[in-house]
Amino acid sequence: MENEINTTDGSEIKEISLSQLAINYLQKTAPWIKFISIMGFIGSGIIALVALALFFIPIPFPGQLPIGPGLGPISIIYFVMAIIMFFPSYYMLKYSNKLLKTRHAEDAGATIEEAFLWQKKYWTFIGVIMIVYIGFIIVAIAGVLIAFFTLNAF
Repeated sequence: MENEINTTDGSEIKEISLSQLAINYLQKTAPWIKFISIMGFIGSGIIALVALALFFIPIPFPGQLPIGPGLGPISIIYFVMAIIMFFPSYYMLKYSNKLLKTRHAEDAGATIEEAFLWQKKYWTFIGVIMIVYIGFIIVAIAGVLIAFFTLNAF
């Protein structure tokens, strides 16, 4: 059933009510979403530990004693990857927790709206990361092509 609601800026939004069956389907996905988010936290933690190991464990070069810090710049990249992986897992965890709270909430509609807010944050973050990734790929391809044509010109 759809009803139109006026918002504070004067625009209209259609209010959609979910059936109990649809809410049950959403609630049944919540444990799996929570499981995947926990796996994301574990993966993020492992990558952060690898970053620390790469930073602090000295890397021996052939014929030399292992001295100095390890692979510092690479460890920074791994640490940034761990931070980036943390946020989607956090958003999924919040989403699953809100879905699970709909079972016991007096206002299940508001709780589902909060859950969808966290889902929106998750997909927005993933979309931005995808755009950045595509940008890196384009820059990498352009760099390879420039290097190829520059080196072959001589």
